[in-house]
Amino acid sequence: YLINNMGLSNNVISIVNGGSGYNVTTTSVTVSAPDLSTGVQATLGFTANSTNAISSVYVVTPGSGYIKTPKITVTDSNTTPGSGANVIVYGETSSHGGNSWAKYFTKKETL
Repeated sequence: YLINNMGLSNNVISIVNGGSGYNVTTTSVTVSAPDLSTGVQATLGFTANSTNAISSVYVVTPGSGYIKTPKITVTDSNTTPGSGANVIVYGETSSHGGNSWAKYFTKKETL
């Protein structure tokens, strides 16, 4: 049986746009809180390339309880903060992918 606690993994995170002007000392990448009250907040890390665009986002701590698709936020507290980054998670309520190891599908059949 493949059962997990609905934590996040690197294979469900995708960078749509790396943006520009992000400083690794003033930028943070955060994920929304888990859906379950017993869930644990996930933590993310990131790397930036030579043009200060976000080049990868990775899971530091997977957390648990992410039943619905979480939101990733990129913020920069620099005086001229970076902009344009768009990072998404393919969660259980996305059109494809998801962080669950097992899926259960049903289809009504007429006998």
